Amino acid sequence: MESLQILSLIAPEFSSESEDLRTQYLQLANEEVTGKISGVTRNRAVAALAAHYMTLGFKKRDGAGEVVSMTEGEVSITYAKRSGEVRNDLSLTDYGRTYERLIKGHIITPLTRMCI
Repeated sequence: MESLQILSLIAPEFSSESEDLRTQYLQLANEEVTGKISGVTRNRAVAALAAHYMTLGFKKRDGAGEVVSMTEGEVSITYAKRSGEVRNDLSLTDYGRTYERLIKGHIITPLTRMCI
């Protein structure tokens, strides 16, 4: 399955965006994903990273910050002020965390032994 198809499946909220825009985000993400990962896992990682970028980019465009306070009676929600900069920390979105999980699943940590 190609990255664009995967992006449509995992992030249907972006299906109203043009295919050209989604493809540009996928190209951006593709440059970031290591060449050591291939096949379906690579396509999934690229799609997850593109969805992460899109989520952060659209949050910045919409201007709303993170919710820092909520009240239920008489409904009250307070948003954090945006500093104009969106951190690209992978933990900020579910898509970023999915990307991290996919990448970590393919990193082989060398084992070392100490002789005593």
